[in-house]
Amino acid sequence: MGAGPIGLALVAVLRLKGARSITVSDLHERPLLLARSLSATETVDPRRPAADQPELFDVSFECSGSAAGLAFALEETRPAGDVIMVGNQRVGDTPFAAARAISKELRVSGSYRFDREFDDVIAAIATGLLDLTPIVTDVFDYRRFERAFEVAADPVRSSKVLLSFDTEATTQVDHATPTTDH
Repeated sequence: MGAGPIGLALVAVLRLKGARSITVSDLHERPLLLARSLSATETVDPRRPAADQPELFDVSFECSGSAAGLAFALEETRPAGDVIMVGNQRVGDTPFAAARAISKELRVSGSYRFDREFDDVIAAIATGLLDLTPIVTDVFDYRRFERAFEVAADPVRSSKVLLSFDTEATTQVDHATPTTDH
């Protein structure tokens, strides 16, 4: 749930690790397009009627950091399945359908820290096995940081927005729907 930079990176890693079926949900079409470019097998708007939703999932990764995303993950995960909270929830209390998690016997866990996977990810990127370039939608010269933050705040328009400190390099994002603004 959630096709922001974290959710999209997760799609790429799941594909690298051999996942055969990856369904991604998001509220906006552009992030779903990016998920498909990273080999998501299906994309879903969670606002669709329940009859239009795919079958229940074995494992759900909640990457949106929203209470609605977490509720969708709990609902759409099969009984005795796993819900892994990856996206940071907002500060303060977050509503949690504990009764639903209990009645479905779900294993709910959080994933926040990184440890040993850094070396594996760096090696996969360096060898070309893991391509995260579709996630980068915009690259701004660091002096345009205010504009970069404006663009980054709009999930309909952008995914991962970077600042470049290389004043001699021409920064361009090259994928299906570039939104580079220099």
